[in-house]
This record gives sequence, C-alpha cells and structure tokens, in this order.
Amino acid sequence: MRGRQSTNPNPLTLAWSPASLVLTAAVLIPAAAPAQINPLDKQSTSKNAVCPLSDEQVQKSIDAFAKIVPTLTQEPRCVNCHGGVDPFARPTTHGGGTLKHEPPEPDPDNPGRFLNPCAECHSEMPPKRNGSESQWRLANPEHFFKGKDAKALCKQMRDVFKQGADFVGHLIDDNGNSKFTEVAFLGTRGLNDVGQALADDPTPRPPQRITQGGLINLANDWISAMGGEFKGDIDCGCEPSHYAVRVTYDQIINTPMFHGTKKMGPVDIPIKFHDDGSFEGEQTVYINGDAMGYVCTGQSRAAMTLRVHGTATEEWQKNQMHLEMESGSPLRGTASAQCPNISRTGAFAGGSQATLEKDMEGRLGDSMMAKPSTGFPGIDTVILAEIVKASAP
Repeated sequence: MRGRQSTNPNPLTLAWSPASLVLTAAVLIPAAAPAQINPLDKQSTSKNAVCPLSDEQVQKSIDAFAKIVPTLTQEPRCVNCHGGVDPFARPTTHGGGTLKHEPPEPDPDNPGRFLNPCAECHSEMPPKRNGSESQWRLANPEHFFKGKDAKALCKQMRDVFKQGADFVGHLIDDNGNSKFTEVAFLGTRGLNDVGQALADDPTPRPPQRITQGGLINLANDWISAMGGEFKGDIDCGCEPSHYAVRVTYDQIINTPMFHGTKKMGPVDIPIKFHDDGSFEGEQTVYINGDAMGYVCTGQSRAAMTLRVHGTATEEWQKNQMHLEMESGSPLRGTASAQCPNISRTGAFAGGSQATLEKDMEGRLGDSMMAKPSTGFPGIDTVILAEIVKASAP
C-alpha cells in the first residue's frame, strides 16, 4: 500500500483530499475443474458472487430460459417425475396405485444396496454410459418443477448445476447417471411388462412440443446468452442485478498545533457491466472537514468525481474481479476560519494524489480497508470500500 500527498501551508483550509485514488482488487481462485459426473456433488464457490452480466445479457438470458420453461412445466414426461405425480399420496394419479412409505429394503444379492420399489414396474431403461443399469426414481422434492415460475426454476437450475456443461449434460444422459431424459423423450416411462399391465394406457407418449435435440439447443442458447458459461450467484441471468462500490473516507489530523477531521460517505458508486465483463461508474462525492488550531476553528466542504472501472469473470471456481477507482475531476470547495479577531472564507481547488493497492474478492459484501501513508506524522487516513447491492438505475 502506497500513498503520496502534499499539504496546504494554511492548515485551516483543510485542502488535502484523495484527488486520485487507484484501488486494485483481484482474487485468484484455482481454475475450474472439468465437469464432474454428478453435478450434485459439486460445492459451489459462487455464493454471493457478483453477476458480471450486462443488462442486455440478463434480459437475453431471461428470454432464452423462458423458452425452456414450457417443457419443464407442461410436458407430462418431465413434470410428472418432478412433482407432478406423487405415488405415495392417497388418492394418487400414479398408475401403479399408492406406494407405502417404508424404509428401503436391503438387496439380498447386493450387500450395502437397497431394493428399488419403482423398479418393479419401471425397469426398461437404457443403460448408463458406463454400461451399468439405470435406476428409476423420482426427483428430490427440492428439484420439483410443479408450482414454480420461470424465475424460481432458473435459480433452481443455477443452484443444482454449477456449470453450463452440467445442465446440458443432464438433458443428454444425466451426466452419466440414469438415463431419465432419454426415457422421457422415448415416452415409455420405462415400463416393463408388470408396469404396462397396470397402466391405463401403456402406449409410449413422447413429448409433443419439442425433441430432445431441440431442448438441448435451447439449453445451449440460454448458456450462450450469459456469455457461454454460468456466472455469478444463482440469481445471475435469472433476474436483474445491480451493484455499487460503497466508499467511506475518514481522516484524523492530530498534531501539536492542529487537530481536525475530514469525512466522506458512505457513498455508493453504481457500476454498469458490459458484455465482456468490464464495468464502469462514477459519482460525485463530498468531503467535509472540521479543525481547530490554537484559538481558531475551521470548516471545509469540497466536491469531486470518483470513477470506478475494471473487469470481472465470476465463474464457478474462477471468481476474479479487478477494480480501479480514481478521481474524475479536481477537488473544488471552500474553507473558512474563525479566530478571535478575524474570520476568513476562501475557495480552493486541486489537492494531492494518492495511490492505494489492495486485494479483495468479487463477492457481495466483500470489503477492503486501506490506510495510505501521508508521509507526515499525526495524520491517519482510512478508506473503506465494499461491494453492495444497488437499486435499479
């Protein structure tokens, strides 16, 4: 951390200010690992990560996912396994009737495994990519589709699948697990002879609105709308997100001849992202000062423009953000002094320059604290910066 300043000969003007601040923040996390077979085993590194999408990308993402929603919520082969049919309900629409809520029964032929009651009727499934047997089961309740709107479903997919490849892989063959999606588009429900005998109509009924390849294309379109990969936290690409850099500046001057304070903020500097992950923003800030020297007192008020810009990646296991903050205009203001026999008020402009360097993470709520040295004893300066949520512009 480095700082440079020059002070005004008249301390009562309180003219020193952060006329140029450069804050560099970068966090390097190991590069993303290859997509795993089971995305549910992945530990997300993106909680509260900044969403580095432009407003246009967010809207394109929302529009692209909206084309996927009808398949999830209206096609029986999808929605039935994701909350549409409850085989344990009384009464139930499940063709095999109501199933009992009982602990899983151990498989006598496979120690450590349990019998799957669904397999009594749903065992005609293509094998997994490794050649082992696919197993029919319902989705976990937290993965149900029924009763959820597009925003909730979008966040659900972002939470379950940490990378875009995982979501596409689920639509292909559940990332190497049981081939539920393939069975859904065959429309067979995986029914064996027992299941077909119990079903009201065992005729295969594949989805009518879209093919498996068409759904995969829509998934790729959704990911492309976000720049080719899932980014930020689970809200990113599902709803608009806006951010700001919240800056606070405090200086205490305590010397044998002079005592004073200067304060700024907290001030939120809104940032706007572009398609390439770069961002920028600016805000007018005000610095107020109070001082006492000998038998005199003084006050000052000055204004300047602070600009922020930088780049952000914010992908799974690759959260990176580079932020710079600098002055966009000279410091301009007025200072006054009151002594027993004289009072004066005058304008001033300019100020000194300071450069600060600090590493921080690109997540909501992350903060940094810098204490730039002025080179003069008795002057302590603290600058705080924090990434915060902002209201829509």
